[in-house]
Amino acid sequence: MKRLAKVLFSLVLVSLPFSGHSFQAPAQEKNTHQILGIKIPKPPRPPRPPKPPKTPNKHGTSDLKHFYKSIKDAPNYPKGFKNARNGVTKNTIKKKYLLDELRKKAPGKWYKIYRDGWVDKKYVSIHYFAHQSGSPVFDVKVVNGWSNPRSS
Repeated sequence: MKRLAKVLFSLVLVSLPFSGHSFQAPAQEKNTHQILGIKIPKPPRPPRPPKPPKTPNKHGTSDLKHFYKSIKDAPNYPKGFKNARNGVTKNTIKKKYLLDELRKKAPGKWYKIYRDGWVDKKYVSIHYFAHQSGSPVFDVKVVNGWSNPRSS
């Protein structure tokens, strides 16, 4: 019975005249410029404001201060600091403007050094810039915790 109903329904659909209309919702209407194939250019973007010039360091000056003969001469070097074994890492300086300024002070190679150790049973790390000869040093900072992996 169901099969007969399907056959009859399909016959009715076939016998109906096709009007060219579908039962789907109409697509988005096209504008006349889309029908004619004319491209309308997008309006130009407004110009961006110029970027301010970059300053070589956070203070905005290029002259460097806080140079010392050794890290022990720096005022924030912790008293009672003991070096950790294998706790020193020397890295090359990647900031060209900083390296140029350091070379004005002392020509040659400069390194960024991370030195791990203890102060009163606390893990600390000293970060500073040092010349290849060991003197002068620049920008000595003390950081809590170790910066080098597996210092012991």
